[in-house]
Amino acid sequence: MELRPYQNEALDGTHRALQSADSALGIMATGGGKTTVFSILTDHCTKGIGGFPRGGRVLILVNRRHLLRQTAIEVQAVAGIIPAIEQAEHHAPLNASVVVASVDSICNRLTKYPPNHFALMVIDEAHLMVGQRAQ
Repeated sequence: MELRPYQNEALDGTHRALQSADSALGIMATGGGKTTVFSILTDHCTKGIGGFPRGGRVLILVNRRHLLRQTAIEVQAVAGIIPAIEQAEHHAPLNASVVVASVDSICNRLTKYPPNHFALMVIDEAHLMVGQRAQ
């Protein structure tokens, strides 16, 4: 897949940031292809590209039900990985390499995953997560 220059810059910048820090915040305008960029980042994590350990698992958090399906479809189209879903009646298996989850479901089920189970956590629309679920 051919990325636009600003998408390549975002991907490269995220790789650089994660080599020296535990977290990074990427900001892109609406319609800029955030899901495409983090789908490629997801692929890199599972394949051990860009400093990630090979076989790293990825958790992608979304805050809206319709975004969950759209995100899973995009990850499959871009990265060739069929993500497991953690939401409502859908329960992702522990051996899933990529999990797309709603915030409410993962908050209720987080104890199912051991500490450090995921090598990468992507929070889509992170600005909407502040105060989303206080417990």
